[in-house]
Amino acid sequence: MPTQVDQNDFEKRLRPYAKRCYQTAYRLTGSRVDTEDVVQELFIKLYQRFDQWSDMEDATGWIMRVLYNVHVDLYRKKAKTHGINEQSRETDDGALDQLVSGSSSPEDAAENSQQQSRILAALGQLDADQRALVTLHLLEGYTLDEAATILETPVGTLKSRLHRTKAQLKKLLKLQPFSKK
Repeated sequence: MPTQVDQNDFEKRLRPYAKRCYQTAYRLTGSRVDTEDVVQELFIKLYQRFDQWSDMEDATGWIMRVLYNVHVDLYRKKAKTHGINEQSRETDDGALDQLVSGSSSPEDAAENSQQQSRILAALGQLDADQRALVTLHLLEGYTLDEAATILETPVGTLKSRLHRTKAQLKKLLKLQPFSKK
């Protein structure tokens, strides 16, 4: 543990990463409750290791690696102790509202909400490795090389996994097609 970390310095250095951490954690877990657990544990670990990342010009990759590890640890702990709580995986309307972009009409907002729900449901049917890859690469915009570093998986493996995952998502989303405007 670092020697005497100033709380203001920690908060100031963490602030640019906080929103992205929460969004990524939510996309990984699909649950507000689990997201809050992951983010809380992440912030504790970041505080404990402040001296390792505070001097980095851009610590995003390092922080996302820690976030992913915290997520995996939580997932394993839940699976081992009492199983994944499916109720906690239900989408939270407040979190969904944050993900849905602004719409010009109530009909557009309802349509976006339905589409978002379908996509989140499809993501929820992926296994943890697939969901992590989709979250990092397709949703968060990391390159496959960056995702390979964060997930500690070879790029070739991620390419084939991404191909299979996209095919699976297409199949899942065709089961409940989007409505036509």
